[in-house]
Amino acid sequence: MEILDALRDFDGKHTKPLEELAFRGEWDTQAIGTLLVCVESDESNVQSAATWVLKCLQERGVSFNASQHNQLLNLLHKVAPWEAKLHLLQMLPQLRVTSQQAEPLFQTIAGFLDSEDNKFVRAWSYNGLIVLATQHRKLRKKVASLIAEGQQEEAASVKARIRKALKDVNWME
Repeated sequence: MEILDALRDFDGKHTKPLEELAFRGEWDTQAIGTLLVCVESDESNVQSAATWVLKCLQERGVSFNASQHNQLLNLLHKVAPWEAKLHLLQMLPQLRVTSQQAEPLFQTIAGFLDSEDNKFVRAWSYNGLIVLATQHRKLRKKVASLIAEGQQEEAASVKARIRKALKDVNWME
């Protein structure tokens, strides 16, 4: 499997094999599906590499169908490495979250605030919560409470991400 082999070549630092994979040509539904399956691998480096490529594809304007959107959102609670969580959280602003997905996704992301020590994941978790609350009014009160707590207790780098995420938000009091 060419895609899996390329993902396994990722050493956790040098992204050249991932860039070559991401820019190899057209990405059809089947190839994107293979990447999504690879995110569920037992190999941490494969999870991180696959999410890196998916994020790169999204940034390049490759569109994901509704089923792939759902898969991406469902992967957030399945991935283990902080890098994979980060990539998926960074993709969230471009994904539409259905009302059925909103609460479980909120629980997953809010859980990262309790369980993740990595400041990047924590910062992008707040960003993700703001994205969710912007899309789903029913979450705004809970998210506003978490944001207020984060603005008081988090590291400066995390607070900076919160401020940036709130810049264009008009629902916070």
